[in-house]
Amino acid sequence: MLDTVIQSLLFILPILIVFVGLYYMMKKLIDSFHKKWLLDYRKESQKTVTPIKFQAYERIVLFLERISLDNLVMRIYKGGMTPKQLQTDLLNAIRTEYEHNLSQQVYVSTGSWRMVRTVKEETIKIINTAASSLPDNASGLEMSQLILRLIGDLKQTPSRAAIDYLKQEIDQNL
Repeated sequence: MLDTVIQSLLFILPILIVFVGLYYMMKKLIDSFHKKWLLDYRKESQKTVTPIKFQAYERIVLFLERISLDNLVMRIYKGGMTPKQLQTDLLNAIRTEYEHNLSQQVYVSTGSWRMVRTVKEETIKIINTAASSLPDNASGLEMSQLILRLIGDLKQTPSRAAIDYLKQEIDQNL
């Protein structure tokens, strides 16, 4: 009986050792293939995603340039406008541009998108401040001059600060 158990163990033990060795070798081989596949997958997705991300940054910079108050006032102001008309048209232009670029937030960092929203809000605040500080009989030209004066007093415009931030982020991601 003891002889049979020992003979069985002598027969089963080498099989178990070979099986365990094969298991670890196969696991290591499969892990190696998986890592290589994952690396190849990431390389391929980077070929697709990186250009889309850069395009999103380009569109956001264009958005920021378009809502930059000096550009926006020059583009929107028409002779004979009242301050209220100018305010409404400026705010509508900002909202339209923003809505047109909402999908870009998918491709940029949370910090970048937060900066874009802040610029939009700060720009709206400057417009509303200018509109509310004018007398009732003021003209749209006076409002546009006041807006330009307000941004001239700033060390850096909100749009410029955001564009600089985006450029810095792009440089870090290259």
